[in-house]
Amino acid sequence: MAFFKYSGSNIYFTVKGKGEPVIFIHGNTSSSAMLKSAARMFSRRFRVVALDLPGHGRSDRLQEFPADFWYENAKAVTALIEYIGHPKASLVGTSGGALVALNAGLQRPDLIDRIVADSFEGEQSAAFYAETIREEREKGKKNPFLRIFWRSAHGRNWEGVVDNDSEMIFRHHKEIGRFFHQDLSELKCPVLLTGSLRDEFIPNIQNIYIPLSEKIKKTRVILFPRGKHPAMLSNAKAFYEIAARFLRDEM
Repeated sequence: MAFFKYSGSNIYFTVKGKGEPVIFIHGNTSSSAMLKSAARMFSRRFRVVALDLPGHGRSDRLQEFPADFWYENAKAVTALIEYIGHPKASLVGTSGGALVALNAGLQRPDLIDRIVADSFEGEQSAAFYAETIREEREKGKKNPFLRIFWRSAHGRNWEGVVDNDSEMIFRHHKEIGRFFHQDLSELKCPVLLTGSLRDEFIPNIQNIYIPLSEKIKKTRVILFPRGKHPAMLSNAKAFYEIAARFLRDEM
C-alpha cells in the first residue's frame, strides 16, 4: 500500500506496470478497487496509478465533501502527478472521475498529456438527479448488489461515504450547478470521450457528447452500442483497445 499527503489527509494509491504514467480516477461512491481489472489490462502497456479520492476507499475519511467536489478533487489528482515525479501524465476518468479529469486538464495543462473521459453527464448538473439523490440513495442502501458494491469500495463504513456524496451532489446543484470553472474549449490536450448508447444514467448521451466534441479542439468520440454505466467497465476489452491506442497517439 502507498499513500501521499494531500491537504492534511493520507491519500491511497496503487502503481502497476511500466511505461508512460496513466492516472485512473474512479467515479462517485466508488474507489480504485472497482478499477482493478482495468488497471491490470492497461498495465501491460502503461504505468497505471490508481488513487482513492479524498474521503473514499482506503484514503482518510472526510467529515463532509466539498460542494465543488469535482473541481477540488482535480487538485488532488495533480498533486499526485507531482508526487510521483513525472513531468506529465495522462488521465483516465470514468463517470464522476471524468469530471475530475477534465477539471485537472483545465487547471494544470502543464501536467496533463491526454485525457480519456468516460460516461459523464456533460457540463451542468441535472435537476431531476440532484433533487432526488438522497431519496434514491436511501433506496439503494436496501439493494443487495449496491450494498456489496459500496462495501467492496469502502469497507464497513461505506454508508458515511455514500451519505457524504449524496449531500454534496444536492449542495453542488443548488450552490454551483456547473462542473467546470473554465470553458471546455480552453482544454489544450487531446481528449477521448467514451460512453455507451445504453447508459441507464445518461440517456441520449450522444446529444451531450456531439456538442462537446465541437467545443473541445482536439477530441474524438467513441460511443459503444451496448453496455451500461460506465462504458469503461461494461465494454472493458473494447474500451481498453481503443483507449490504449489513443493514449499512445496511435488513433
